[in-house]
Amino acid sequence: MALTKVIGLGLGNLDDNITFSTASKGVHIGVTSATAANLLDDFEEGTFDVTIRDAASGGNTGSVTQTNKYVKIGSFVWMQFNLINITTTGMTGGNVLYLTGLPFTPATGSYGSGSVIVNQVNIDNNVYDLNVFQNAGQSYAAFLQNVDNSGSTSAPVSLFDNGTADVFGTYMIQV
Repeated sequence: MALTKVIGLGLGNLDDNITFSTASKGVHIGVTSATAANLLDDFEEGTFDVTIRDAASGGNTGSVTQTNKYVKIGSFVWMQFNLINITTTGMTGGNVLYLTGLPFTPATGSYGSGSVIVNQVNIDNNVYDLNVFQNAGQSYAAFLQNVDNSGSTSAPVSLFDNGTADVFGTYMIQV
């Protein structure tokens, strides 16, 4: 049973879930009056599957075993991805490795960036780190490598050992 009506001020405890009668309603948090900046009216959890490609759209696709999750609170989305045994057969080695099929696109003036942990990825000694990046308005993300601590460049497909490369990561975007 969902709690459908709350009456009175200073109600201390609720013993059930709160269900709103219409969509787009929320809870004002941390204030005693209706302040738009303090309204939490959007929360979502879910899973998603990505396609790995050697082009931002179209191109050659590979395969991967994956477990990906997201949490959206307000305008922020946190994504976690586990890409295991990335297969790059048929992909062009010099092209960038892209992730397509992401659940959200960053808002204008925003971007998504995060860190990754890798296994069986051929990172040169001069590469400081590997990360994932998604520009505003783009429905895909790309892997980037920071070379000689002098800036990021695109990470090519050839870095990922065919069939054995694993990439685990998280990143956040604003939508």
